[in-house]
Amino acid sequence: MRRRRTRVSVLLSVLLLVLLVPSASAKVERTAYTAFQFPMGFPGTVESFPFYPDCDDLGGTYQETPFPACVIEPGTVERPDHGRWTIRDMETLDGVLPTSDLSLAGYQKGTLNANLDASGNGPAWGTYTTFKWGEKDPVFSGTWNGKFENARLGGHFVGKGLGAYAGLHLTGDILTEDAEDGDGNVIGNVIGEIKQTGP
Repeated sequence: MRRRRTRVSVLLSVLLLVLLVPSASAKVERTAYTAFQFPMGFPGTVESFPFYPDCDDLGGTYQETPFPACVIEPGTVERPDHGRWTIRDMETLDGVLPTSDLSLAGYQKGTLNANLDASGNGPAWGTYTTFKWGEKDPVFSGTWNGKFENARLGGHFVGKGLGAYAGLHLTGDILTEDAEDGDGNVIGNVIGEIKQTGP
């Protein structure tokens, strides 16, 4: 009899804990995230965003083939007989201009891997680390995957906040065309959300 009462009391305690402690999903705060993301030195960006340095200013080399990129380290690029491109561990630099939160404006260092056909189309994947202007500590880091079509990258990314931004999770999509809000304003080629799941 005593064992049964103990078991019942343990079950009641667990049930009370479940009822009293709010679920993790109830605490999640979500904020829309939209941004323009572009290779440093991309034609038109120097005039449009004069506060962003050019690719050369940051020690990179701007290239158009097989896709527009500001390349810091070329990694391994193979193209036997000028056919398929095999790219591994290429380091690139992009400007990041959020339209949802201008305080996150900065740049992004990424690694790029891809298997592309002769026209530059095919799957791609890699990692990224985002920095705010004027700060050397990173804000977010994560991974991305997608594909190039007509030299434009589309795909999905995930990331987590670092340092002062710990507890934030970033998810979203890289679009092959710019997106608009409900009022017809162009809001960027990156759309997602920031979830706050921690302190």
